[in-house]
Amino acid sequence: MKLPDFDLASHYLDAVPEDKRFFCHDGYIFATLEDLAGGLNSMKVSIFKYHVTSEKNDFCSWVYDVIGDVELASALRSCKDKRAAARLVRKRVDDLKNIVRKA
Repeated sequence: MKLPDFDLASHYLDAVPEDKRFFCHDGYIFATLEDLAGGLNSMKVSIFKYHVTSEKNDFCSWVYDVIGDVELASALRSCKDKRAAARLVRKRVDDLKNIVRKA
């Protein structure tokens, strides 16, 4: 995935406004990519499958429409496996944090 500059990395890591948060089917609420990374890692497969089907990918949509990280959203679009999605988001968060830390 292409890495963004400092400003975009910071923006992607910021918490979204309350009305833009992701409300997971199991009751968890994600306000940041960090929240999503942790949530994907710990959620049940059945919850993941509720949000990711052949017709939709709620995580991809939220990352694209709300967070604005087109690169991550594009990678998530084809991700149909919970563990793979969790690893993908965790890697992206770690990369973004490294960009912000180095600036």
